[in-house]
Amino acid sequence: MAVAAMVRASEIRHRPWAASSCRKGRLLSSDVDVINRAASVSASDRFVRWLGWMATITGVLMFASYLDQIQLNLSGQKGSVIQPLATVVNCGLWTTYGALRRDWPVSFANAPGIVLGALSLITAL
Repeated sequence: MAVAAMVRASEIRHRPWAASSCRKGRLLSSDVDVINRAASVSASDRFVRWLGWMATITGVLMFASYLDQIQLNLSGQKGSVIQPLATVVNCGLWTTYGALRRDWPVSFANAPGIVLGALSLITAL
């Protein structure tokens, strides 16, 4: 009930017209709807944040495959330059986009692609 009262008080500040719906400290059905929406948004936000960081981790692991290609290039089995070049350009764009939007999972997931793609490109030449 204390949490509900805090949420209700903040809703009244942001929705002055809602103050009239509060009667003798009891929560009305519309108040419960507001509280339920606030709870579901925060749970949804936590899930989206978690999902973003899980995608970041898997994205970084995906770029680890370039380590094998770099080793092959250095041992004399040169690979194509098209895929590493496309990776450097793509990851550069996404890293810049994420940094400008302050979307750190996007930036951190793509930054290794710039470095490893560039190394793969250089060693393939």
